[in-house]
Amino acid sequence: MTNKKKEGALEQKLKGIDLTLKDVVEVIADGYKIESMRFVGNEINGTELLGLHIDDGVSKEILINSEQPIDEKRYTILHELYHALFRRLGLKQDERDVDYLARKKFKELYYNLNK
Repeated sequence: MTNKKKEGALEQKLKGIDLTLKDVVEVIADGYKIESMRFVGNEINGTELLGLHIDDGVSKEILINSEQPIDEKRYTILHELYHALFRRLGLKQDERDVDYLARKKFKELYYNLNK
């Protein structure tokens, strides 16, 4: 399957899921703590850790690696907010879906490419 076809399939699968300002307010009102911090030993399975979404029934946190450039921080915040939104909506946490939506929203907000 070509990249265009894969993107089209993802677009269809995720149709109607969008992160709005209201969703961000609801995530914060739901008790999420959002913090930017320096990650020490920030690799998991050889991949640099840019952010974490934690919702274990006790703690609700979004942690952002403060050592990344500003555009990467912005993208990471959106990515982790999508994880929180998926959790609120009771959707499966599929990393590929979350990544696709976060990249799309990032482009829309910062480069006006999806308007």
